[in-house]
Amino acid sequence: MGDTTSHASNLNTAHIHYQLLEFMSQRHGHAYLAVDRFPPGLFAQLIAIGHLRFRATKALKQSRGTEDTPHEAQNVLQNIHSFLPELWAESKPRSKADWVLIGRAYQAATIIYCISSLQSLSVLPSTPTLRDSCLMQGEIVQNLLEEGLLVPKLRWFLLWPLVILGTQATSANDTVRRVFVRDKLYEMSRFIGLSSPLVAKEVLERFWASGKTSWDDCFDKQYVFTSLIALNVGSQS
Repeated sequence: MGDTTSHASNLNTAHIHYQLLEFMSQRHGHAYLAVDRFPPGLFAQLIAIGHLRFRATKALKQSRGTEDTPHEAQNVLQNIHSFLPELWAESKPRSKADWVLIGRAYQAATIIYCISSLQSLSVLPSTPTLRDSCLMQGEIVQNLLEEGLLVPKLRWFLLWPLVILGTQATSANDTVRRVFVRDKLYEMSRFIGLSSPLVAKEVLERFWASGKTSWDDCFDKQYVFTSLIALNVGSQS
């Protein structure tokens, strides 16, 4: 998870994660990927994105091209769009409607991460289509968070999508979204009793004040924004 909210220069182990993903997927599929209740199929795409970011950064340092990465990035984006939250929720023994909401929030947030982080390294182009996609997914994430954060048991699962939403509030016209993200991070910290939401709040506020918009301008180092600990997830199993 920390690779997603990290500057690309800090992805030194991304290629190892990707190699492990390839090795394990050939033997077990994605079922073994049970990280913080993140949908396994989407988590596999996070690893693939991290690997693309690592390769792009390495290529830039060596002043060489990355001819194959844009095509691979489009494939990853398609894989994320192909994820079915309803099908994933069917694998859960109860609270299926809640799992659908969580799955949709993670799917939309992963699309934003894929596009924004790879555009930051010119792996994906800055096109009107991708810009509109980010805008649409941002609206989806916010609508789902407005609903999900009202349910106490779901708050444990929604820190990462909330942070991703905050990365999209770069315009001075995004005051309402900034207030929403800021207030919900503060409330989440009080609710879960962890400091990570407040750290996220500080990182995002610094990013907003900078006037910059690139993904790698937001995260100066690696941050891990997850609110789940073992004692608090039993009710959602």
